[in-house]
Amino acid sequence: MSTPPNPVATPTEPVRRALDALEESWTLIRHADLAGPVRSAADVARQLGLEPGAITKALLVTGRPGPDAHALVVLPVDARMDPVAVADALGWEQVVLAGPGELARAGLTVGGVSPLGSAVPVVMEETLLTRPQVLVGAGTPGLEIGIDPRMLLQAVDGRAAPVVVAGARDGAGGRDGAGAGAGAGVGRADAARGA
Repeated sequence: MSTPPNPVATPTEPVRRALDALEESWTLIRHADLAGPVRSAADVARQLGLEPGAITKALLVTGRPGPDAHALVVLPVDARMDPVAVADALGWEQVVLAGPGELARAGLTVGGVSPLGSAVPVVMEETLLTRPQVLVGAGTPGLEIGIDPRMLLQAVDGRAAPVVVAGARDGAGGRDGAGAGAGAGVGRADAARGA
């Protein structure tokens, strides 16, 4: 989340179209408008009086049924993705985090990935639905959208499922998926073997 201040930054066009279609209110939060510097999600949470778990990250994943299959996984920024649970939620054999090159080819920006306006399936951590509001990326680094998580799930035609590693809250910037960074994943068969 370390982004230079940009007071004129706006959501990407797909995100703007998705926001225009919403019938309920949402809030645009510019990091540049906050009182202090933003070096992490914890800085945003502290300045807005939120728990870090109310700020989300959206991870682009790929896997089987094929290398061209993609989905976004939305989870609290301080949680780790469980690739086996994500594969189960998607009905895939395996889930792997997409790398920066795949993000770029999908038209997504590191530090600004948003489920809003996405053309791929979205799976959201089900515990986010217990919050009155979550922050999601606006497609542009340094911007967040404050939104009711139930409205977000409906807007992206997503599904909610338990997709985080149980008890694994490791702070912003933690690694996702079975203790592995981008490009690693575990499928159902791997989990059965204890990978």
